[in-house]
Amino acid sequence: MIKQITHAVLTLAAILLLTACGGGSSTDSGDISEQQSSEQQEYAKESLDLSEYNQNIVITTVDDEGTPISDTWVQWIETDATATEMIDAVCIDEGCTTWVIDQFPTTTIHVKAIKYVERDNDSLCHDVYEGETYVDASIQELQEIQIIVEQIPSICE
Repeated sequence: MIKQITHAVLTLAAILLLTACGGGSSTDSGDISEQQSSEQQEYAKESLDLSEYNQNIVITTVDDEGTPISDTWVQWIETDATATEMIDAVCIDEGCTTWVIDQFPTTTIHVKAIKYVERDNDSLCHDVYEGETYVDASIQELQEIQIIVEQIPSICE
């Protein structure tokens, strides 16, 4: 029951986030070269003041070929028994492909990325892309984490 409620809340929040951020396109921009994409990510990391965030964990959402996936939504939770809900990560680039967390956990964390894309021919259905990983947050050095976001079954209202 809790998982169902959590999934429903995450689904609605992601849809609202995508709408607010101008998401909803059915394809990622494939005409931008990997080099430009890497340069944009480096610029975002360098130009954003990350002093308020955990700079040891930088999360990038990618497809199975390593190409950044834009307009994702990333959340995390500590894996210990006291954690009760996922916490939003902070998008640090214009396309929301790179994320950091605004807390300093000291245990292993579960990180999840999700993307909802409204279907062109059916506004009540969304293609869903999802990925997850576990990160040892106790490591006190930079960890550049890539989450591979893959399509899962669609959601229709």
